[in-house]
Amino acid sequence: MMKSIAHKHLLCAAAFLLAAMLLAQAAAWAEAKAYGPEDFLASADSGLNYEYEKILHAYGQDHAFIARLKASQRAWLRFRDAEMAALFPEEQKVLRPGSGLSEAQMHWLAVLTEERAVQLRRWVYGVENEEYPSSIRPRAK
Repeated sequence: MMKSIAHKHLLCAAAFLLAAMLLAQAAAWAEAKAYGPEDFLASADSGLNYEYEKILHAYGQDHAFIARLKASQRAWLRFRDAEMAALFPEEQKVLRPGSGLSEAQMHWLAVLTEERAVQLRRWVYGVENEEYPSSIRPRAK
């Protein structure tokens, strides 16, 4: 019985994260249509930086966590670059705004960046899960 409840909680948490990512992607598509790809990418990058800075501020004294967060971010950057290389295997450009990226590259770079911002938000707002007490919780202010 407890295993079944735990499984349901895990499924709910996974569904919540998937829904948040899909919502972010839908918002990304809407924003991309409303603005040009340069603006969309700049907005996504700014949003990611905002979430990252909020985490650094909230967890600033937890040096072990900050070190792991930075390692996670470096790993995500490697993933992002590999994903972009898979999406655009013929391109060899540096993945930065202003580096001559195509509109399609800017769009997908922005989508990946917004998805990462959603992942980072859980460190600020937390993820509620009664079954797993070590689940992510926001830091007390």
